[in-house]
Amino acid sequence: VIADTASPVITSQSTNPISCIVNSSELIGTSGGSTMVWNGPGLINAINPATVHAGGTYRVMATNPINGCTKTQTQTVISDTAKPKVTANNSGPINCNNTTIILTGISPTNNMTWNGPSLSNAANPGTTTVTGTYTVTATDPSNGCTATATTQVQSIPGPTITTDTTTSTCVSQSQGSMSITAGGRGALSYDWSNGTTIGNGNLAASSKFRVQSLAAGTYTITVTDANGCSATTTASVGQYPSPAITTNPLKDTTIKAGQTLQLIANGGITYLWTPGGTLNNPNINDPMATPTGSTFYYVTVSDVNNCSARDSILVNVIQPIPCDSEVIAGSVFIPKAFSPNADGQNDVLYVRIAETS
Repeated sequence: VIADTASPVITSQSTNPISCIVNSSELIGTSGGSTMVWNGPGLINAINPATVHAGGTYRVMATNPINGCTKTQTQTVISDTAKPKVTANNSGPINCNNTTIILTGISPTNNMTWNGPSLSNAANPGTTTVTGTYTVTATDPSNGCTATATTQVQSIPGPTITTDTTTSTCVSQSQGSMSITAGGRGALSYDWSNGTTIGNGNLAASSKFRVQSLAAGTYTITVTDANGCSATTTASVGQYPSPAITTNPLKDTTIKAGQTLQLIANGGITYLWTPGGTLNNPNINDPMATPTGSTFYYVTVSDVNNCSARDSILVNVIQPIPCDSEVIAGSVFIPKAFSPNADGQNDVLYVRIAETS
């Protein structure tokens, strides 16, 4: 009886390690004339050679077809699919002082690229001026595995400013105003100027504010936020024309002592005459005047815009010659005194022609 219990001779190998570059490996068993099958992670009696996609320990079994004897051998498949660690950040947000944002990826590997609204496979660090979500991809050159991280680039809008209304002023006055609306994040400050006059103020938040007591002209208004970003607008304060006064008498006039003269002024809606002691009503446009001596009458005229103008009329009063004076009619009479104190009474010294009754 001849005994045949010899086991087959086996050799085995895997073609390559499994990685993110090559995601499979072929298991190859060699045994002359024997049939072979593979078992292991994901394999059950797989025909030799077998393809696997996971690392681990695999067993190949060879069977001698003549005597039925078997032999098993193990084969290890190495797997390296670890992803690199990566984080992303940016130097935002975008504002007037920070218009170009730096995108930075951090990873043990320096092989990183950026993609996003304005970038396509840009090197790390990347730069952008556009808001949005940006993705950095890190690649481990040793196994080809990648990992990603994202960062959001945001924008802080700058302040805004608009002129709502302006009011005009009278000539040589500072009665104008501007109503302004300022917008922005957080506390704001504002400045205004017409080139010669300046002003400023602070606002706790977006709000309306009013600048008053302004002369006529064009003003530049600037609002600034906490980041130093600013917005500017211009506004014009108009000027009302002064009232056009007309008076009657048109020029200085002369009356005799005790006579009454009507003074007339036009061109406004309110009137004020001074001095008012010898007028029947100093607050009308046509008062009756009975001066006791030569008098300057001043009239201030105001219009619908509350703008005013001033004019004057000199009323010369001829005083009668005292009855006990030895004066010949038609002769010259020179007063001995006058009172130039601007009270409207006898402020002017002038030569008179004597009259007798």
